[in-house]
Amino acid sequence: MKQFLFSVIPFASFLLGHLLIWHIQKPKVIDCPSLIGLTLLDAFLKCSECKINIRLTKLITDEQWPQNTILSQYPKEQTPIKEQQTVHVSVSVPPPLQYTPTIVRKTIDEIKQLQEFPNIQICTIANKTAPDNSIFSQSPTPGNVLYNNTIKAYIKKKEEELYIMPCCIGYSLKDVAELFDLYAIPYTCTHTKPDAIIKDQTPIAGTVVSKNTLKMVYFDC
Repeated sequence: MKQFLFSVIPFASFLLGHLLIWHIQKPKVIDCPSLIGLTLLDAFLKCSECKINIRLTKLITDEQWPQNTILSQYPKEQTPIKEQQTVHVSVSVPPPLQYTPTIVRKTIDEIKQLQEFPNIQICTIANKTAPDNSIFSQSPTPGNVLYNNTIKAYIKKKEEELYIMPCCIGYSLKDVAELFDLYAIPYTCTHTKPDAIIKDQTPIAGTVVSKNTLKMVYFDC
């Protein structure tokens, strides 16, 4: 009997000691803290205080949130977890930088086909030395970082063609009509006979007019 006790007591002591140590070091169960909205650094500090681990598992492109902001977590907040357990999180990253393309010397139709740059503003300014029907300057300049996805394209403004109104008084309506029809100048007359002689006109002779603004020339025969 004594021999039996001597053989059992050491084993029982070992077992009781092991159980006591396990009970003392047993991981505590806590509620998972809320990490969403925190920066990655703040989330690491909070997890360290709670004696839990954190692991970055996914990067999500989202320009609405500051870089390295926690967007999701698993387990979710208030979920019971043990100390030393790992919380998996996803964080925000900014979209890749865009660089301004070269659109100088391109036509308006060509730049409209740049689908990755939909916000191209066409600006017309006077420039006698610029080529017709193509972009002669741009802002930002090519190769610069495009922050707001907007490019201003500058194209030559078409110069207004000015004319001096000729004197039509004393000429036949037929001859004047042929000249005006040739240059697509609109006119009207109080007389319909082609051999009628023009007696008065509006605008008067010598008036500087623009083809874009001239609506009608009036003749009185």
